[in-house]
Amino acid sequence: MSTRFDLDEALKGLQGVRDLLVCPHDDPDPDALASAWGMELLLRHELGCDTTLAFNGIIGRAENQAMVRELGIRLRRIENLDVSGFDGLVLVDTQPAAGNHSAPPGLPVLACIDHHPLLPDERMVPWLDIRPDGECTSTIVLSYLNRRGIPLEPPLATAILYALKTDTRDLSREASTRDLEAWRQVSEVADRRVLGAIVHPRLGARYFIELRRALDVATVRGPAVEAFLGELTYPDLVAEIADLLIRRKDLTWCLCGGLFDGALRFSLRTEDPDGRAGERARELAWRFGGSAGGHGMIAGGRLPVEDPDQARQTWDGLIEALVSELRIDDDAVALCPAD
Repeated sequence: MSTRFDLDEALKGLQGVRDLLVCPHDDPDPDALASAWGMELLLRHELGCDTTLAFNGIIGRAENQAMVRELGIRLRRIENLDVSGFDGLVLVDTQPAAGNHSAPPGLPVLACIDHHPLLPDERMVPWLDIRPDGECTSTIVLSYLNRRGIPLEPPLATAILYALKTDTRDLSREASTRDLEAWRQVSEVADRRVLGAIVHPRLGARYFIELRRALDVATVRGPAVEAFLGELTYPDLVAEIADLLIRRKDLTWCLCGGLFDGALRFSLRTEDPDGRAGERARELAWRFGGSAGGHGMIAGGRLPVEDPDQARQTWDGLIEALVSELRIDDDAVALCPAD
């Protein structure tokens, strides 16, 4: 447990709360989903309150869809809820000022658990546990369950294990000692068959169409590759493609983007442990009036645009800003040149 956070006192502060809305960020990834699910269990077990896990956006990646389906995670759409019946809100894997969630503005934020850098916000959050220096959000939530002696069942253990796999790239990217300890614990309980179904889902034809399009447009400049995918079928496609392109052995940076629901979505990846991807993404997003977040080697954000033409112009500006920031002066060449 963090010496800066007292779980027992935090739970005491929520005594008497009866109905809580638990929200991850929009388009939630595995760490956000597992963390929110774990918080549901903690709050029901310790406070006896009713909890609802809700989100906005799209769960588009095949693996993430399989995670929800195979584990039976009960999710509601925020826009379909009557939020007047809730006493408050729990934010997980995001923060009030992050700009990447659709939390109802009229609900008080009673708890916030996150592993991204602390953002300034004028609201006072009674339960505030922000740990930007190491562990995944699901590792933080698992520490709560351990502290209170709450048994870990295979479905939640499987969710946390998959969250750790994706957020740390199998413990090879920015994994803390606490993440390793969490991995060992949940590995003993997780359902390996279900985990296999999540990691290796069946893929539709659309995935391969999008993959071919990404390879066709990807451009290399020295140690960096960029790909603008145009209109996206789902927002986290940019992260999926970025994770793939950064694996080319002679590349250190990848920026992938596309247009979805009136915003330019982008994902930034680096193989440089000192690359400060999250910091760079926030600086880039600020230049174009958007928001971003992330860590040392992985980041993402969104920029407001009015139409595809503006999206393309904004993307070109984003690329030029990143190339200048990284001091790259190489000419652009296609990732997959035509024969």
